Amino acid sequence: MRLFLMRTSASTLLTGALLLAAPAAAQTNPPAGGEVTVLEKFIITESAAYRAGEVLPTSRPVDSVFGPGLSVLDLPRSVTVLTPELMRRFDLQGLGDLGRIGAGTQTANYFGIAGTPYLRGVKASVFFNGMARAYQRNEMPVSFGSLEALDLVKGPAPSHLGPVPEGGYANFIPKTPYFDRARGTLALTLGSHAHRRAQLDYGSPVLLGTRPAAYRVSLTAQDSGSYWRNVGNDYVSAYGALKVQLTPHLRLFTGAEYYDFHSNENPGWNRVTQDLIDRGEYLIGEPQNIVSSAWGGLADQSLITFPGAFTGQPANFRALILPAATAEARIAPGLLALMEDRRGQDGGYRYTSAYFAAGGEALTESIDGATVLADPDDYADARDFLWFLDLVSTASADRTVTWKSLVEKIATDKHSSYGYAVATEQLVIENKLLVEQREVQPADTTLTYGASVRYSYGRTLQDFAAEPFNRRDITRPVISANSQVPAGTDLDPNGRNLWSTSIGGSTESDLWQGALFGLARTKWTEQFDSILSVRAESVNYRADLPKAVGRATLAQRLAAEREGEKHHGSGSLSMLWRVRSDSSLYATYQRGTALQPGQGGTVNSRSNFASAELKELGAKFARPNGRLFAGLAAYEWENARFNDRENRAERLRGRGVEFELTWAPTDRLNVIASAGSQRVFRLDPLGFRARYATAERIALESGSFDAGVTPTPARNPSLVYPGTPETQAKLDVAWQVAPAWGLSVGAVWSHAFYHNFERTLVLPASVVWRGSVHWAHGPLALRLGVENLFGEDYFIGADPNFSHNNLVTKAPSTEGKLTATWSF
Repeated sequence: MRLFLMRTSASTLLTGALLLAAPAAAQTNPPAGGEVTVLEKFIITESAAYRAGEVLPTSRPVDSVFGPGLSVLDLPRSVTVLTPELMRRFDLQGLGDLGRIGAGTQTANYFGIAGTPYLRGVKASVFFNGMARAYQRNEMPVSFGSLEALDLVKGPAPSHLGPVPEGGYANFIPKTPYFDRARGTLALTLGSHAHRRAQLDYGSPVLLGTRPAAYRVSLTAQDSGSYWRNVGNDYVSAYGALKVQLTPHLRLFTGAEYYDFHSNENPGWNRVTQDLIDRGEYLIGEPQNIVSSAWGGLADQSLITFPGAFTGQPANFRALILPAATAEARIAPGLLALMEDRRGQDGGYRYTSAYFAAGGEALTESIDGATVLADPDDYADARDFLWFLDLVSTASADRTVTWKSLVEKIATDKHSSYGYAVATEQLVIENKLLVEQREVQPADTTLTYGASVRYSYGRTLQDFAAEPFNRRDITRPVISANSQVPAGTDLDPNGRNLWSTSIGGSTESDLWQGALFGLARTKWTEQFDSILSVRAESVNYRADLPKAVGRATLAQRLAAEREGEKHHGSGSLSMLWRVRSDSSLYATYQRGTALQPGQGGTVNSRSNFASAELKELGAKFARPNGRLFAGLAAYEWENARFNDRENRAERLRGRGVEFELTWAPTDRLNVIASAGSQRVFRLDPLGFRARYATAERIALESGSFDAGVTPTPARNPSLVYPGTPETQAKLDVAWQVAPAWGLSVGAVWSHAFYHNFERTLVLPASVVWRGSVHWAHGPLALRLGVENLFGEDYFIGADPNFSHNNLVTKAPSTEGKLTATWSF
């Protein structure tokens, strides 16, 4: 059978499709008048599929939740469907961008690197082609170079998919080869802050012997600064995929991506006060000089960590010192006399308790959001290799058998001179067998069952012994050696590295997961469906301190050795009632286990496996003409997250309401809107973390990390979780003004929210506008996009688990990007 797929006309495709019904002998004799391309059903299906998905969520099936072929209208879960068109429109280039669209989606800052999505106020997982990827908190920003589209599934993953973090998951839909003809694009982007990005994407059908096949490659390179000084975002992504019809009933889809990322962390502003948030008033000064040649010409770490900074030192040893000229010009002589004169040793005057008791104030200078706690010599580098495979057999008309494989290997290396370092390695290998049996009786049931085996290796070397965030004055033009603290691979005076000697801080682990699972979708009547999902899993883990921990004693290594096993089950039941052909109501209940890895995907105790529960009620509506979709969901969940510093799980509960709407009244105009209100509660008392500090306390205690334990803050006895907006509304309107050009404009409104558990720091309400204009003529398309059109002052919420009282991140001001795309 000959295939001419490079320039196949629509009429030829149709003729080929009709010939499929003819006997094989007839297909070998083309009709008079010319040669006819004969295409298998597989090829026609694949050719139509690559464009699937426009603006409406109903424009493509959602395979990420309860199996293939389901419309979002028939899913008894809250899902935000992101099609290729929406990916372009909202310029979604990373997990940090997901907060621009959908209810229950947030942008959260964890030291500037979005390694995990945030859904419903908490961490979520990342899947690729239906398989869970390696967990990584902020080792790297997950590459978007290999994906075509996204499904954001909110709430714990359905039981058959396995245990994942509490917020839900983002399923990456990989770029798929083209079977109808060769095509490609070259996209070049220039933007604010020396942003440069190029992507070449190309695919074509081929013949592998006599077997129809297609391939696709996508190469992406970015060289970019950022709004924040000394913070970059450079990477290279290389992706390739292949699809082959091996036999009439056996097809293969496989692909791989290599991703190489280079940047550094962005902790944001330190020395956080409400005046800093409201008016940019930053507390200036640095503590006593403790630079030591024995510590490589940097600060003496032994005088920063416990007990060195707290015992045997002068009363004001940790207090900030103001430059002499600044103090003498701005402080009255009477108050200046109450400060400690250290002009001879440190060139200035040191704050004292007596100064503040007499009415003295901590001096500030104005600062912009771009000046952050980042050193140009810092680095956060990562390399990721991902490979996936689907082997699908359709030998039986009512049964599909699928073998799925995923391998991912991640290596990261970070060092920040304020006093933090981490190095991780991960390897994940999973194989899964699924059997989908259709038309099972007595009712109309589609039964999917199977087994999976997953192995996860994780190694984390981490040093968070010091982390004196407030030590450095970030307004100074030069980073002082006195504010650079040895960490990680740096050596102490005895020549030993500084990796943490406690399990949880530094961990090496092996985890095996074996599971049996089943999913039954039953259509009891035309109006009523049920979906039952179950999973039985057995896990085995082993953990100890990595050999590279230089200061660990034999006793510490023996105490850190862990091994154990756990046998658990999960189940969920969903009911869906079609009130009419265009509307449905649903209810879901799920109970089971969630996996909560530590940094670098490590597991060292039963605390990494938490009990998880979800209750969700919802309604969905879609107009028959496809012009409107709306969804409403109310939910409550209970889960836990793992605390690396305390090496234990911490229970959480969340509840909220979400609404999403997509309306396309004409082919040229559409509206996307959403609104959500959520609240997350911590069910266990607070543990060790950065302490809230007033301006006076920061001035007196900045020389070392100021931490402690306040189990239940007086202003927040219910331990309502801070860090992300509890209430948001989003709107985006797109108008195709003329065939050649169009525009879109949108806004995200966020209610004011608390930054810390103590409720002493409030981040302001904001309305952040964005807009874009696009033009296309022939093969050339141009798109100009602008974020934060009116320069709104707003903040990116942060995970409040540890450092929220010390750090806050102001979001970028107005930024623009111009992208030129050439299609060929």
